[in-house]
Amino acid sequence: MGKRYLGGALCALLCTLAACGGSSSGDPTNSTSSSTSSSTSSSTSSTTSAGSSTATALVALTSSSYNVAPASTAIVSIYRTGGSTGTAAVGYSTVNGTATAGADYVATSGTLTWTDGDTTAKTIAVPVTSKATGKQFAVSLTSIQGQAQFGSPTTATVTVDGTAATTATQSASGTMVPANAKQITDSAWSVWTLSGGVVYQQASTASSASPAGFSASVTLLLYYNGVVFQQNNECLWWSWSGSAWVSTSNPAPAITPACGGTSTVQSVGSGFGIKISGNKFVSTADGSTIIPVGSAVSGLDGSAGNTQQVWAGFPATTVATWQQIKAAWGINTIRVPMNSFDWLNLTCYDAGSGNAGKMYHSNGNGSYTPDPNHVYQGYVEQTIANIIAAGLYVLIDLHTDGPTGAAGPLCPVGEPSFLGSSALTFWTQIATLYKGNPAVMFDLHNEPYGSNVYANWFTTDPVTMRDGGQFANFLMQDNTNNNNLFTVNGGAAVTVVGKQAIVTAIRATGSTNVILDSPMGWAGDIQSWIQYKPTDPAGQIGAAWHIYGYNLGPKPPLAVLAAGYPIMITENEGFDAAIDGGKSSNAYAWAASNDIGCIQWGWNNWGGAPNLDSLISTNPWTEGGAPAP
Repeated sequence: MGKRYLGGALCALLCTLAACGGSSSGDPTNSTSSSTSSSTSSSTSSTTSAGSSTATALVALTSSSYNVAPASTAIVSIYRTGGSTGTAAVGYSTVNGTATAGADYVATSGTLTWTDGDTTAKTIAVPVTSKATGKQFAVSLTSIQGQAQFGSPTTATVTVDGTAATTATQSASGTMVPANAKQITDSAWSVWTLSGGVVYQQASTASSASPAGFSASVTLLLYYNGVVFQQNNECLWWSWSGSAWVSTSNPAPAITPACGGTSTVQSVGSGFGIKISGNKFVSTADGSTIIPVGSAVSGLDGSAGNTQQVWAGFPATTVATWQQIKAAWGINTIRVPMNSFDWLNLTCYDAGSGNAGKMYHSNGNGSYTPDPNHVYQGYVEQTIANIIAAGLYVLIDLHTDGPTGAAGPLCPVGEPSFLGSSALTFWTQIATLYKGNPAVMFDLHNEPYGSNVYANWFTTDPVTMRDGGQFANFLMQDNTNNNNLFTVNGGAAVTVVGKQAIVTAIRATGSTNVILDSPMGWAGDIQSWIQYKPTDPAGQIGAAWHIYGYNLGPKPPLAVLAAGYPIMITENEGFDAAIDGGKSSNAYAWAASNDIGCIQWGWNNWGGAPNLDSLISTNPWTEGGAPAP
């Protein structure tokens, strides 16, 4: 929401729900393994970027110090976090300290490689002799290539401690709770347990256990090659980075139990999903017509800040709560606005507003990190899993994105006029993740507005929006400054990624999920959608429409339906059946009679509440009445 159709007024406040805010218009395996290691990690991890701003991932050691028993093998772990696109390779080598290679340990060096999409931990195994007691050596990362940059730490000190082996017994690789053990003891002698779906960790120096980061509905803990992994009841996997859970894939499918027996998603039916048939949305289970009805829930897009506190309320909202929300308001769909830079954790630079520091973590060198604790992806995945488990469809909305300038990616502080190169990576990853889940739909770009010149919305702007290319005077909203528009990159031309390229990339993953495409004019110009829409080889594309102030009557949307495409009004605050620019609830019956979906803008968690339980009693319909699903 923000500036609206035909360059109209700023959006009105949404009663007690939300203001304009950030809305514009308006099997991979480890390279080495050991089940007899006695190495001990201090379980510290840094998440600060220290390399090229254009990398989409960080590679770092999981700790800056390890303890290892004499006559054993030190296992040092390396993570690739913050992105998984492309290949990455890191070189490593041992370095003498008071311990000397050949006499005290075996000199070890080599290269570890991640393939495209791989985020599993890699390990370095260094045999240590009995003569090394009381001595130290180091393991250093020496070089990096591909789609990654160095994080921190890049060097770890390994201390050979004669008492390390007597203080505890490290669990064997492949230990699983509750499948074959009650607890896991890792290489740092931390004890891991699972209770009530929550993962607990008790460090060797702690007197009691405490929750390890955020976790919910966890069904399995796995200790594999020196790393702790968890799987939840939606068959999603995370690995422990030393400070947070990082989204990953099953590192050992050959030994882990088959997932799905306890998944709450099964309660909504294995055929639960939505697809397009002609100009209607229909059930993937039985082909019956579905009219998507629901609300956006803002907070993961940066509309009111970009903090972990705001994000955390989403995954903390349980399946039971979403079921109550569904029943209270008769809805079947939740729209989830997202920020591509948060998802990709792109190191970025101020886009020209001077306000990047208000939304992103400053690295102190002119660059910013969106998600320094690497929690965003996990939070989003848990949120979407819970919503679907409650029997609701999910519409993922790319709400916030930015282009790339001379310095590197430009931090988005609001909605962009077009999409940048990060959007292509974002949608490729999202499509890869959810291509087997037809309950998830993709809303490509919330509200494109191009040059924000009305005449251009029907000529040059929609061509650029569809086909991409260079565009000067790229505009962006500033959510930190009353949603004012500003010109990014000093007005110099930047690369726009066209929606056709994005649709092609999504389908290349094998995804057949429903795609919704917004027209130009802050998603309002439904009359031009047919002419400029991208082509979808899967035939699963429909129109997303924001109906703020639209006053050209019902003929344009009915023309879209007549052409064989469905429509979902993905933002509204009530509208008249005459489609005359007025606001009321009397158009909901008109929309339902034409099988047009209605999504409200919208609920939010801008205050950073610990969960979204308040939505059970918060009416999403601002004009009274309600659409009929």
